[in-house]
Amino acid sequence: MFAAALVVGLFVLANFAVALAYHGKALPGYSVGDLAIGGKSYADVSSALQAHSLPRQITVTKDSSSQQMTVADLAISIDDSKTMAAIKHKPLPPVFSLFSKHTVPLVLSADQSAVTDYLGQFNSIFTKPATDRHVAFTGKQFAVVDAAGGYTFEKSTTASAIIAALTKV
Repeated sequence: MFAAALVVGLFVLANFAVALAYHGKALPGYSVGDLAIGGKSYADVSSALQAHSLPRQITVTKDSSSQQMTVADLAISIDDSKTMAAIKHKPLPPVFSLFSKHTVPLVLSADQSAVTDYLGQFNSIFTKPATDRHVAFTGKQFAVVDAAGGYTFEKSTTASAIIAALTKV
């Protein structure tokens, strides 16, 4: 009985010590994507997230066509308050963070319809009509050109893929 009470008491004391040592800081072993934040003050974490997390350029490529854009073009930004709330939420007792890793998801502020609308300007770049089998003059002779499948630009799917990829940065 005494041994069990001693173990529980030590566990409570260890949690209190870790919580006190990391008051106002991210717990050790915490990261947002590939950015290690353990032990940093919440203010430093917020600054580091803004400086590190989102790429400056995004390139959408299909076959030989590509188009560059920025996250500002797409009106995508880090939702600092929700990301910080996720960092401050501690699902396990603090002492466990000394022995484990915890990755917090990056929370973005993104309007799916605005991203889709922005991508709409690239329809002509990323759409290729299908062609039937036909005869074409190539160089000095006529040749049969096989049918080729086409494709259309799926703006909403592309918007979802971009937002999902940025969340994992």
